Amino acid sequence: MELISQNYFEEILYNSRAHPVFNKDWNVYTSVKYADTFLPFVHGITGTNTMVFDGAKLFETIPKANKNILKLSESQLISSLIYTYPIDALATRKKDSVQLSKNEVCSFVELNRNGSVDISLKLGSNFKKFLNTYLQHTKTSNFNIHTIGNTSITKSVSEFKKYFQNGSVHKNHMLYVFDLLGLSQNNVLDFIAYTQAFNTKFISYLEKLVIAEKYKITVFIEKSRKDILYKTGVLTSKDTQPIFPEKNEIYIWLVSKDYIKYEPTAEIQIGVSVAKDFIEKGVTKENIQTLIITQIEDEIDQRVIGNDYLEEKLDKAMASAMIAYALQEEFTKNPVSKEVFESSPTAFFAVKAAEFTADSIKKYRISEARWNPHAQGFNPLFKGNTIHNAFFCGIINGLIDLAAGLPEMIGFLSKILHSKSFASEFFDSIKKLIDEEKIIETILEALGKDYKNAKSPEALFYFMAIDVINLISILIGLYGTAVSIQNFVRFTRRSFRYFRRYSPKKMRSLDELPSSEKQKILDDIEEDIVIDDILDKTDESDNLLDDFDNDELLDDIPEDIENDDFIDDIDDLDEVKDPINKSSQIVGKYSRRTFDPDNAGGPILDLNWKNTVITKEGIVIVKKHLSRFDKTAANTKMINRLESVERGDIEITDWDKRFYTHEIREYDRYKNLGYEKTKNVDIPEEVWNNTHTATLEDFKLSEFNQNGIDNLYHPDINDIDFHIP
Repeated sequence: MELISQNYFEEILYNSRAHPVFNKDWNVYTSVKYADTFLPFVHGITGTNTMVFDGAKLFETIPKANKNILKLSESQLISSLIYTYPIDALATRKKDSVQLSKNEVCSFVELNRNGSVDISLKLGSNFKKFLNTYLQHTKTSNFNIHTIGNTSITKSVSEFKKYFQNGSVHKNHMLYVFDLLGLSQNNVLDFIAYTQAFNTKFISYLEKLVIAEKYKITVFIEKSRKDILYKTGVLTSKDTQPIFPEKNEIYIWLVSKDYIKYEPTAEIQIGVSVAKDFIEKGVTKENIQTLIITQIEDEIDQRVIGNDYLEEKLDKAMASAMIAYALQEEFTKNPVSKEVFESSPTAFFAVKAAEFTADSIKKYRISEARWNPHAQGFNPLFKGNTIHNAFFCGIINGLIDLAAGLPEMIGFLSKILHSKSFASEFFDSIKKLIDEEKIIETILEALGKDYKNAKSPEALFYFMAIDVINLISILIGLYGTAVSIQNFVRFTRRSFRYFRRYSPKKMRSLDELPSSEKQKILDDIEEDIVIDDILDKTDESDNLLDDFDNDELLDDIPEDIENDDFIDDIDDLDEVKDPINKSSQIVGKYSRRTFDPDNAGGPILDLNWKNTVITKEGIVIVKKHLSRFDKTAANTKMINRLESVERGDIEITDWDKRFYTHEIREYDRYKNLGYEKTKNVDIPEEVWNNTHTATLEDFKLSEFNQNGIDNLYHPDINDIDFHIP
């Protein structure tokens, strides 16, 4: 440091003398009154929101510069006052009496004889508020704002002058203060750019926003994607220190408005607690980033969320559309939200996208106006078929309701919301199911009474969809099945059939039962559906009586029964009485066996075995039914044949089809009579004859064909010794 000569020091000390008249004993002086009283004769330099009282003549060689101001926020311009004087001036002892206004920053620069300067600062309340916000934002923990006025910083004169080598302008004054405080000028400038990217309403909105009552969101604005990658630590640079969120924080990085049209970018940083929560919900950072980009890429100048806009959103992603729908309703109810949105639409969309993912998704349940055509302001989520729309809305709301309690549903819902291709495949599959099952016609006819509060077909399908989801959750809980689109559609088909058979009201009551009872009921229903499916698959048309080839059928009937003594219509079967037994005993048209049709476990059906497909589920029923009888070699061999057919080891034959369908239909008749699990020894002898013969009549079969070959057991099986004539 260069020593100050005695003469020069005396000169500037005299120049920095106090006013001879003004009172120098007040306890408090304003910043300007302090200068007027204790430095009235020094040279003053005035600029935009800057004042320099240069008693130590440190600014004599500082060049003039054009106006250059640095606002700390959109509406806040801090005034800087610098006082320079020699250490022995009265101003040194009275500096503590200066009381600042809220928008001022004062620095007191005291020149020592050894050529150094001691600098102390005083900060107004607004500057302190900015400083606190910055320290929180950057997680600066080793800084005590309360000690600033009690400490001084020593610099050489040349070091001090370097701050203003480009002129005594406002920006340099501010950067000088930040450097004295030990803060990175680049980081401060970045933070100022962040605060100025949004207006005060949006900043206030962000400061108050806490997602899911625990997650804090911070939005960063950068000039380019590369800058974002440096700041987030994806790329490394010796000039850039990356920053990372705390465990309960979410950071959203966006490209500034000037560049976003050319480079729509969103990067997400999440704390460890947030990450754990997302994993449980089946959500990834990529989901949120994609959703944010989808939200913002066309919206930089968007100020109206109209119907056309909503349709565009739905075309991009389900979650994006739901956010837009929710915002449209929120803006109607809360004008403040609309003002915040209009001030910074890009950042607002980004925050809402993160909130949608991390917060309670129940806030985004689809409102009635989206599915009910009779609701005021009806605006369907899916255009076209209003029943499809209502059903899909019910599916989504049902999933949302269950999301908190069933992790499998959370992951499935997340895929629907965040993947356009997954959502399209899902909704197309459900549409196809509805069409294939003829759901609309059958449900409206069969289930209207179960939804008495449903005032329209759309309402019926909406509420039924929610019941479907609840039932699917029970099935998943019992069977531990992964929720894929295929399984979801399969469970939905099952749900439709459950409802048609047992009514939604009964199925709703399942949830109150213990797991074991629940399992038994569902297993019974599943078995009934398997039987129905197998028997339905044997039908060749809706009106089989018109389509059967009678000549072909008669090929399987012994020649001696083809005479006029027998009826031509199945419905007239009961008119043929056994001549020996005058009760309800009759002789079957095709089987030529005597049986009691009133005690055969149901009416004679018009079934056909020819289109049968053998399944594992069907084989289980065959085994279950035959296990009631004594074990026989013939039955064991036929079961082995069925299993070989199902595995693809052998080709299916007509005997396999007839045996398979016969045993399943016979089991169905036993079950209808109350003998589902009863052993044969505990069942009246006539039951087997009645059910067996009725089943032969169902399929229009006799025990043997005209060549005397068994119609049920394969010709390779010779050890059949249990036929009852």
